[in-house]
Amino acid sequence: MTSASSYVQSMTCRYSPWAEREILCERNYMEVSVRRGVPLIEPNFVQDDPDWSLAYPEATAADNSIWKVVFHLPANRKTTMTVAQAMTNGYGINTTPTRILVRAAYNSTESQPQVIQTVPMAVLRSTTFYKQRWMVMMVDTAVTCPTDGTAFTEQMITWNVPRVLPPLVPTPQITTLDVQMGVDGRKLDPATIHSRDYKLDVGPQLITVKIPVGADGGYYKSHVLDNTYVISYSIEPMLEHTWQDGPEKTKYTVLHPITTPFMPRPPVVTNNTVPKARVFNVTLGTFLPDVELVKIIVGPETLTVPEATLKGYNVQEHVFPNGSKTYTLQVPFEDPNVKQKTPEPTFCP
Repeated sequence: MTSASSYVQSMTCRYSPWAEREILCERNYMEVSVRRGVPLIEPNFVQDDPDWSLAYPEATAADNSIWKVVFHLPANRKTTMTVAQAMTNGYGINTTPTRILVRAAYNSTESQPQVIQTVPMAVLRSTTFYKQRWMVMMVDTAVTCPTDGTAFTEQMITWNVPRVLPPLVPTPQITTLDVQMGVDGRKLDPATIHSRDYKLDVGPQLITVKIPVGADGGYYKSHVLDNTYVISYSIEPMLEHTWQDGPEKTKYTVLHPITTPFMPRPPVVTNNTVPKARVFNVTLGTFLPDVELVKIIVGPETLTVPEATLKGYNVQEHVFPNGSKTYTLQVPFEDPNVKQKTPEPTFCP
């Protein structure tokens, strides 16, 4: 490392104005970021979240100048942790001058499974508070993310996400402001969605994304299962739903990697041998681009491709415009590894 050099690189990214609450469902964790400014008192203010009353005894009894988290569990149970204890248990908690952020794994201890509109979800109900001598500030840091919701056919992937998430809103009446989809973390414009034959449908209960198997934006991969050639198709769609259920907005973003079940694709052997040419000529395929021919077996011999070429065998790879490939093998009749057999004569009565 004596010759190593370091460089300073500035990077920026575009991001629309932050919503009052932003929820991110990543591949292996869920995260909520909430604005923690103190609003004005509204004349028609109504207390509509029972978690505040559940958290209040812990908040008032806490030491001064301390952050704590109250996790709300089924049957009115709850667990209270300091920030240090929560981080020791695998949670991520951070603050900025204007926001508070809570991050948790889908399988964290205080996370609860729940089915919402047929979609399995991971739900973490929590209230985060800060106690000073003369003030208690509490922030609802509940978060819920889908853990499944996909269905497959040979031709289509269907992915459902609930439009209304009861753990996050006090009423089923929300106003959807915007719904966008993307792939690999990047939102797509309507023209691209149409050109790839993706479908995005916003219903009263479910937001549905449909992606044809093999569509642009995903990729195929080869596997071997029980000595059988199989393939799978993978894609990582993104869904961004912005809604309003009062004066505040929530931006809800889901990144959901999807891989289809294995699809058998046994290769086909085609015999193109012309006896007069005195050469066996066979074609094997079709394979995906990630397949490479490494060895062949002729009679008792196992040979690499270069070794087979040196013995006079003709091994060729044929690549099609879509990247798929086949292989051809030509072996002379007179090769020592070819067994010659004279058939028994057939007598007619």
